[in-house]
Amino acid sequence: MNRYRIAMVAACPFPAAFASSGLIRELSGALQHKGHDVHVITYHLGNTSFPLNGIKVHRIPHVPGYQKVCSGIAFTKPLLDLLLARTLYKKALEYNFDIIHTHNYEAPPAGYFVRQKMNIPVVYHAHNTMVHELPSYFRSTVMQSLSRKFASYLDHTIPHKADHIITLSNDQTRYLTSIGVAANRITMITPSIEETLFAYGNGKTIREVLNIGNAPLLIYTGGLQQYQNCELLIELLRHCRFAEPDMHLLILARSEPEELHMAAVTANLSNHIHFLKGQGLAFEKDCLAAATVAVIPRLHCIGFPIKLLNYAAAGVPTVCFESLRNGFENEKEILSVPDGNIADMASRIIRLIRDPGLAERLSENARIRIRKHHNWSDAITQIESIYDQVTVSRDTCLRQ
Repeated sequence: MNRYRIAMVAACPFPAAFASSGLIRELSGALQHKGHDVHVITYHLGNTSFPLNGIKVHRIPHVPGYQKVCSGIAFTKPLLDLLLARTLYKKALEYNFDIIHTHNYEAPPAGYFVRQKMNIPVVYHAHNTMVHELPSYFRSTVMQSLSRKFASYLDHTIPHKADHIITLSNDQTRYLTSIGVAANRITMITPSIEETLFAYGNGKTIREVLNIGNAPLLIYTGGLQQYQNCELLIELLRHCRFAEPDMHLLILARSEPEELHMAAVTANLSNHIHFLKGQGLAFEKDCLAAATVAVIPRLHCIGFPIKLLNYAAAGVPTVCFESLRNGFENEKEILSVPDGNIADMASRIIRLIRDPGLAERLSENARIRIRKHHNWSDAITQIESIYDQVTVSRDTCLRQ
């Protein structure tokens, strides 16, 4: 097996407690474990509580005033991405990388810049597509229309230049091929997770903090961006409390929940909705261990909702909309409902609360699924094959 020196380019805080950064950290660790030399080139921000297991991290210079730790738009982003390209080039000269493996839309241009100068192949790991995400950051119809056009331009430009693309779902693959990316340059690899990553949390401590005793607890973890559809959580809790008046909702978020908090007050539910801010992996494990049921309110995801794997690894039975199942089998590994049907989602949550046997079966089957279909061993084998392919293509071009 070839051993590669890899520049893992993360246009985001690293490590951090959100989906793309978590995938990058676990991927880098799994590659490092297989004997590859992994260097993460990233922003100046990162949570030092996460284990790095030998991964080398190279950060851009500190950018005063930028502390954003979740996805979204920021006027200073172009500066960060220019610094990312400069840092990648400097480290490529120093370490002579074999592969540049890029994540998030801002990272591939940095990789292409270095490839032009040093002929290092660029693999693009597509976590999302811009046309499906960027407009959701705006409420104005004018801005949504403008951002949709810009997003389409990005989708038609950035992925096409990669030597190879890794997608997270078949939907993502179909979209990229529909806009002209050659199918033989795309490999779909569903995200993986360390099976024990979210296991063994201490839920009792969180329940004591929330002062909820043994009351049923619904949990949502992750971002509060508009596309996550978190406003639905307020209405969902209202439905659930008709059947379970003592039910509580915990929202563990990375960003400030002002709008949701106001909605909770308006709905007269503030005593039953608890907002906690992420404090690292151990804290998230404790929160998940405290939960009775996990929920994903998002309606559409062309990539893969990593929290689905997080919930499964934590052993929390999960309810989501049908379009978010991503291969998890309804009634066996998860409970899913027709898209947008809040009443049906509430009834499934109540069913899990009242049927611990079903909840336990779903949790165990979901763990089996991630063991079989979302393990890093299989994923790394596929990724190594991609590395072999793009480096052979590069060497062939050099000889010609």
